[in-house]
Amino acid sequence: MKLFIVRGGKLLYVKVRHGDRPVLRWYQARGYQLVPPAEPVILPVEDRMIAFADGDDGYHLLTRLLTGPSTPSR
Repeated sequence: MKLFIVRGGKLLYVKVRHGDRPVLRWYQARGYQLVPPAEPVILPVEDRMIAFADGDDGYHLLTRLLTGPSTPSR
């Protein structure tokens, strides 16, 4: 699990192995959003933009905004 401080908030992201449905459902039940395959998540952090994606490495990428008005763009 990683944490980014985004303008006015915090964004968590996790990677869940493909086929691990119970773990995927656990995160989704707690408000994590599944990022579509090969779609980057772009975040405004301080004075720059940071982008990351699932990397097509056999894992799903899920994100969750903890606080603040900012919404990550995908």
